[in-house]
Amino acid sequence: MATVVNAQFANSSSAASVGSSAADTEGWQGLKFSYNSYTIDESEIDYDAISAFELGYVKAFSISQELPLFLETGASFVYATGDLFSEYGMDVSLSMSSLVVPFNVGYKVAFGDNMSFFPYVGVSLKGHLAGEMELSYDGNSVTADIFDEDEMGEDAAFKRFQIG
Repeated sequence: MATVVNAQFANSSSAASVGSSAADTEGWQGLKFSYNSYTIDESEIDYDAISAFELGYVKAFSISQELPLFLETGASFVYATGDLFSEYGMDVSLSMSSLVVPFNVGYKVAFGDNMSFFPYVGVSLKGHLAGEMELSYDGNSVTADIFDEDEMGEDAAFKRFQIG
């Protein structure tokens, strides 16, 4: 389950007013910046949330000439970092970078010429590019590649691909 807050800047040359019979079917493109809070769910361990920042590009294509119905896709780079656990003199931190490609279908509701609301549903494919976990205890630290089964253990290694 994920909660995402997005801010998006997009350009479109026309917009239909709410209640208007003319549909705005012109696509758009833009930059996307998001902040996410990630948590790891593992039984018997209470991990803290870490911060993730996403920067990407989105482009919407009209899929209907009569309705403001769009397919939106693009690509984003995500960087997550933070302290997962800090108790009993032990600190565990994580840093991870990922590539996300969304495929969304949405309906554009325009409010005048400069504002619109775009509710959508879709799927996103996420490929984790790199990740490290650092464990510090009594002045010593060990770093492990979170995707390497030899370093993390077969059951503890993270998966490189996710569908959301």
